[in-house]
Amino acid sequence: MTTATAGNVVMSPAQAGSAYGIHLRLAKLVATLDAQQLAQLKAAVAKTAGANVGSQGVTTDNAGAAALTAI
Repeated sequence: MTTATAGNVVMSPAQAGSAYGIHLRLAKLVATLDAQQLAQLKAAVAKTAGANVGSQGVTTDNAGAAALTAI
C-alpha cells in the first residue's frame, strides 16, 4: 500500500433519503488537497478515534480513525 500525497474532495448534493448509490453517483469533485492539507485533515480525523464516541446521545465506533494516518 502506498501513502497518499494528495487527495480529492468529492461531495454529493444533499437530498432527503439519498444514501443510495444512485444519489452518490451525483457526487462532484469540489477541491483537491495538497500533501499538507491532507495531513492536517487526517490528523483532525484521527483525533476523533474511539470505540464509543459522539455527543448528545448519538455515539458510534470510530476506532478505525486511528489507522487513517497510515494511508
